[in-house]
Amino acid sequence: MPRVDANSGFDLAMKIMTFLMIAFGVFTHGNLFGGIPTVALLLIAVGLFGIPHGAFDYAVAKKEGLISTRRSAVLFLGAYLCLAAGSFFLWMVLPVVGLTLFLTLSVWHFSHDWQARGGLFRSAMALLVVFGPLVFWPQLVLGYFDVLLFGQLPAVSPDALKIFGGLLAALCILACGIKLLKRQWHDLLEGVLLLAGVVLYEPLIFFVIYFCGLHSVRSLAQLRVRLGGAGISFLLQGLLPSVLTYGLGMGAYFLLPAVDSDTGALRVIFIGLFALTVPHLLLDTWIDVLRASSGRKCSDDMVATISV
Repeated sequence: MPRVDANSGFDLAMKIMTFLMIAFGVFTHGNLFGGIPTVALLLIAVGLFGIPHGAFDYAVAKKEGLISTRRSAVLFLGAYLCLAAGSFFLWMVLPVVGLTLFLTLSVWHFSHDWQARGGLFRSAMALLVVFGPLVFWPQLVLGYFDVLLFGQLPAVSPDALKIFGGLLAALCILACGIKLLKRQWHDLLEGVLLLAGVVLYEPLIFFVIYFCGLHSVRSLAQLRVRLGGAGISFLLQGLLPSVLTYGLGMGAYFLLPAVDSDTGALRVIFIGLFALTVPHLLLDTWIDVLRASSGRKCSDDMVATISV
């Protein structure tokens, strides 16, 4: 499928993200339904959108020729599960290391949402998504970090946080300023919307908006092009791994120490995402290395946007 010009119109991910921002603006700021349980909402969102787009890894490995026999399938699944389990226990033993790696990998992983948009814009948007909430909602985010670190949160200097926020703001302004000068309106508006989302919505709500509205939509669009198929036939390729992951997540909930249900759910969500992200990114990197060595185009460049 040919790449769609980013200035030709809003892609599907942008349309969905804009709709979610408006919807959450009505629900939360308009208070039509009062307060909403953000942790429960995040758990549902990750379950419906986050886990499935990583559950296609087996199908991707098979499509790329990494799995061709029963033995290679067993080896692949064994290595994948060992990496996921090792990442989970790394966080349990060294939570500060686990959280640091998770944030670093998240910046790298989310930056692929802007693969064809230029290195500066790509880096600025990924850093904004991951660290923007820490700058604008420091007390909330540090509270979440404390939960994820099992009460081992190191002291954070307010001055250091302000300096970091200033650097991040400068980077985003520079990236969007270049888009303005180049009249790349789609990218500019996308940057403005993400910044507005970071400022206006509490971190977990913003993560739901971004993760479901933009990241997962673009990831699934790329997977549909890579794997082929449409509708039910495409979704079935990731059904069984998704169901198995849900089961593992429920098991992890009872293994993790928790003060209450929200605390336990928050730990399952983010430690679970970390455990799944490590093998997922290693697989993508492996495939891209193989593609580069064979002279084929890297998978992330297959589709920049899907327009409707």
